[in-house]
Amino acid sequence: MYMKTIFTEMIKNLPKKFLAIFLIAVIAVAFSAPALASFGPSRPTKAWNPNVSGFDHVTFNSFTGVGNGIGDERDFFRGLQVGRDSAWTDPVKNVDHSSEVEAKIYIHNNADSTLNTQPGAPGVAKNVKVRVALPAGTKQVQQATAYIFCR
Repeated sequence: MYMKTIFTEMIKNLPKKFLAIFLIAVIAVAFSAPALASFGPSRPTKAWNPNVSGFDHVTFNSFTGVGNGIGDERDFFRGLQVGRDSAWTDPVKNVDHSSEVEAKIYIHNNADSTLNTQPGAPGVAKNVKVRVALPAGTKQVQQATAYIFCR
């Protein structure tokens, strides 16, 4: 209680102009925060080409050098600032105040397709779930994280 009283008195004694500038600076920093995406975990990969066979089990997003702007499949969660950006990136930088960020998740099962016709279809992914953890509040840097898993 005593600390609260001291803090309240300190604020009352500060010049109003200083408080206004301080609050504007805090708000400007909070709303100019970039939206970030994440990438991982470490796992075996294969360089993609039309003749490469897939993995011997269900494996998500583990090809590198994929065409059509995909590149490294491990970077499967990308975003853009709506109305400003034309390319999906990770991270999305310099997001403007009150702007909308759109995100996409790329999912590719890299199991070899020949496994799909074997008994039990071991190459077919079952019970796949996708989850996105979105941050709350405003900060200089925010990090959204996407997860792909099957059980």
